[in-house]
Amino acid sequence: MSGALSERVFVKKLHNVGFTGIEVVERYPFGLEDAAQYPLFTPDLIDLMGDLLSPAQKAEVATSITVTARRPA
Repeated sequence: MSGALSERVFVKKLHNVGFTGIEVVERYPFGLEDAAQYPLFTPDLIDLMGDLLSPAQKAEVATSITVTARRPA
């Protein structure tokens, strides 16, 4: 699954559709150069973020998470 959701909203959506034992097991921050590889971040947005963000902010513009969960039978 991919998209731009906050971690809290994503976990809540999993819960709402019946998953249990939801656990975020890994968080991987990625920078502006990494974000440019995803269609969610358009070239115009990447350029704008490059102009507006500090070097520290450019190093961590988003976070990818790995989640485990169970779907009861």
